[in-house]
Amino acid sequence: MRKMLLVLSLVVLSSVLISCSNITGNAISSSSDCSDSDGGKFYNAAGTTTSKIGSFTDICKNSRTLLENYCRDGKRVTETIPCWQGCSEGACKPFLKKA
Repeated sequence: MRKMLLVLSLVVLSSVLISCSNITGNAISSSSDCSDSDGGKFYNAAGTTTSKIGSFTDICKNSRTLLENYCRDGKRVTETIPCWQGCSEGACKPFLKKA
């Protein structure tokens, strides 16, 4: 009886080891596949978004338009943003309060 139990245990263990032989140790995809140095859709700060396909820095398309990069669902997205006070160095200029 003990021999049979031992053999059965070895068969089960072997089956488990064979079925796990395709484990690679690679990370699975998640939202961490994309990061944004300025924290996302934050128009008053220039940032760099990094994803699997590369790094993309927020830039001014012209003096009043920002191309804002951010992450959504683990992928980089670019959005065109109007900058009412102007665009400079990859960020919209903030509204100035009157004193």
